[in-house]
Amino acid sequence: MLASMESRIEALATRMESRDQEVRQELAIYKAAVSAWVMATQKASRVEVPKPHGFSGKRDAKELDNFLWHMERYFEAIALTDEATKVRTATLYLTDTTTLWWRRRFADMEKSICTIETWEDFKREIKRQFYPEDVAYLARKNMRCLKHTGSIRNYV
Repeated sequence: MLASMESRIEALATRMESRDQEVRQELAIYKAAVSAWVMATQKASRVEVPKPHGFSGKRDAKELDNFLWHMERYFEAIALTDEATKVRTATLYLTDTTTLWWRRRFADMEKSICTIETWEDFKREIKRQFYPEDVAYLARKNMRCLKHTGSIRNYV
């Protein structure tokens, strides 16, 4: 009986040693992965990312589109993926009229009148407020007002 207990204890000790080696190997793999991630993060953080320009609320489609585009490039450069953080970050670049607009929207959100939780929600709301309604009409009107003056050589 004592011999069978000793053999079971030896078998258990062998299994524990085997499992210990497996855990140590997994730990080494995890350490290597974390180390690689830290190195990549340190390299990425050394890149100077220019901050986007603010948006003042000028009702100009090009200005608003450029603001949103630059914000999206900024989010990519700093590896920002959280939707709520994108909204909070973008609001830091609102100036003049857009700051007043955001303060009203923020108060509405606190009262549960509206929700702006994602970047898409924010883009939709800011476009609804500041995007000119007649952009296509104005573009066609400006095209109709163009006049050909001078020779074709001047244009080519």
